[in-house]
Amino acid sequence: METHDSSPSFDGWLIRRLRAEPRTSRLGELLLDDPTAAARIEELEALVLELQAQLPAAPPLAEGYVAFRPARDGWAIAEIDGRHPAPGEPLLLDGRRYRVDRVGRSPFPRDARPCVYLAAD
Repeated sequence: METHDSSPSFDGWLIRRLRAEPRTSRLGELLLDDPTAAARIEELEALVLELQAQLPAAPPLAEGYVAFRPARDGWAIAEIDGRHPAPGEPLLLDGRRYRVDRVGRSPFPRDARPCVYLAAD
């Protein structure tokens, strides 16, 4: 049987030995050897499941999108049905041609629809 004292050389030996083992197995051994840690992990996993069950359902997918476009006297907003165009794509709106500059969030509070920011084409 190998005996080791608590000298600095023993510390180096122990560190080298621990580094040689895969990290996951070392962690698993430490956790599974401690009954209080294993019980706490089970308790926390149950709590996570309970909290996930209490989360509100995901909001329904937004239908349509909002278009923020330049107008003669500033800016105008239009609400449009369907899937929004991607940046760079053209869009015909009120008889005028625009280019989608970027896609962001709707300027309306609690509105999950995307907003396309248009530039005159």
